[in-house]
Amino acid sequence: MKIINPRVLGILFLSILIFSCQNQLTVSVEPSIKPITSSTPPSITNLIDNRIGTLYISVVDADQKKGLIKAKVKLTHQGKETIQETDSTGSTKFSFLESGNDYSISVENDGYQSITLNQENAKINIFTSEPINKTIELFKNPINISGRIISDSGEPLDGVNITLNKNSVISDNKGIFSLKTTDFSNKNILTISKNGFKTTNITTTLDKNIDLGDLKLIKIIEGGKVFIDTSKRPLGDFNLNTNNHFSNLSNLLKDNKFTVYFDNFIAENNLDDIDTLIIPSPSFEYTDSEIDKIINFVKSGKKLFITCEWGGFDAFSSPSINKILKHANLKINIDLVKEKSDSTVNSDYIIVKSFPTHFITKDITSLEFFSSASIEVINGGITGLDKNQTKLIVSSSNFSFRIQGYRQGPFGLAAVSNIGNGKVVVLGDTSIITGSFSDNLKSDIDSFDNKKFILNILNW
Repeated sequence: MKIINPRVLGILFLSILIFSCQNQLTVSVEPSIKPITSSTPPSITNLIDNRIGTLYISVVDADQKKGLIKAKVKLTHQGKETIQETDSTGSTKFSFLESGNDYSISVENDGYQSITLNQENAKINIFTSEPINKTIELFKNPINISGRIISDSGEPLDGVNITLNKNSVISDNKGIFSLKTTDFSNKNILTISKNGFKTTNITTTLDKNIDLGDLKLIKIIEGGKVFIDTSKRPLGDFNLNTNNHFSNLSNLLKDNKFTVYFDNFIAENNLDDIDTLIIPSPSFEYTDSEIDKIINFVKSGKKLFITCEWGGFDAFSSPSINKILKHANLKINIDLVKEKSDSTVNSDYIIVKSFPTHFITKDITSLEFFSSASIEVINGGITGLDKNQTKLIVSSSNFSFRIQGYRQGPFGLAAVSNIGNGKVVVLGDTSIITGSFSDNLKSDIDSFDNKKFILNILNW
């Protein structure tokens, strides 16, 4: 028997052991190998997910709705600010915005009021890749126009009406006015008017505060032309004795250099030289087309003076008067205001001794009304209510009452307003401008400061 060399056996054994270990290593490692699905690091993936938003902002003029060029837009998010300017269309674009809703926007532009929208009112919520569009309106800075109105002889003129677009003021006793406006149009015309003077129109550019200095009005006639409409039978005067009722008024106006006409206003064609239309307690209604003529007359810068009567007076028709007054945000009520003269007697005469400051109450100490209806300032008129223009000028006392439901006072007895560029005055009583209509015992127009009150109205 041949014996195998021990060295050969050792080498053979070692070879078998190595082969066996290699097989085991392959089996144990192979199951741990997984396919690679992405080569993008996790940190880069999160960054892309968060910076997904795009915000388009358009900045426009609030009145003209036109884009504003080079408006500065600042976008703030988590303390970080980004400032950009709008392009030729008034727009700018913010890209790669992080998701979130705590964004604020500030916008400013020369000549405009700045605005800041915070996370509560901006309502910007970046949470998808869909772009967000936001339009921001800027209002122009208020422009102040000032000056002094004088006559052709250099005297300061008070009570002059200065109107610019929808804004209007009245010069004070030194002729000075100051008008602040944000109502701009392509054609800015300042209209200056007063009864007895030639109306002046000034075209101006509104880009900064303007002091016009002294502005001279040319006197054209003494007083002005007053037209008293008799077409609807004032005070139920079926005998056409209107001149008798208003003879004292006519004499008062003529004595103060006014030209007075009693006629049918509706049939009148030449309205240009008429300064004031008086409608005294009409018995019949005005038609819609007649109302349109009256409204257009006032809008052109004229004055409308309406007197009414208490609700139980059959010779006063109120519906068409209220159609006219709705344009001035006023209303005449179908009622009767009385005053307690003492603890036992109710008086039809109402004596008023307290007045707000206004041109038509200038130098007035006391007025007397007789059987007056009440007047209200109303919302929901033909135009928006401007409480600086529309207000009660004369009111009854706290001790007055309405016999309808016995409501306690005070109540409005006279009010002022405007329609377009024109002025409106309405009284709840007509007897205040008549001779002796109320009780035929005295002349109502001569009571207290009633005459002065009428002249103030016509000179306003």
